[in-house]
Amino acid sequence: MPIKAGTNVYPHVHWTGSGTGNGGDVGFEFSYTPAVGYGVEAFPTTVQFTIEGTPSATADTHEITEVLIGDSFNTNLEVDSIVLCRIKRVAPAGTDYNGDVFIHQLDFHVEVDGRKTNERNAPHTKYGS
Repeated sequence: MPIKAGTNVYPHVHWTGSGTGNGGDVGFEFSYTPAVGYGVEAFPTTVQFTIEGTPSATADTHEITEVLIGDSFNTNLEVDSIVLCRIKRVAPAGTDYNGDVFIHQLDFHVEVDGRKTNERNAPHTKYGS
């Protein structure tokens, strides 16, 4: 289902710490660029930001660290859009966690408009419109 226009988007990383670190934080640098498919849009300039999370002292705990990027992200997204993403570990503002970190995946929490599309390919109209 399409992302609801004008709503917030929350990119986040699922990750695990080794549990053997010094109690410091982990920094993650996100880079992303979204574009509509079928030759409608070229990928724009990449947007980059950093977020930080504190790992559990228990090894292999599933952590989720997210940030709000607002509604400008999804103004043109549709069903056949793709978002190119890169995530890497970077030093945080404070003490750096010195244990190992495994990044499982990056994804986005979004609000959907709740209506399915009529067509399999563009242009996508919605049921009831």
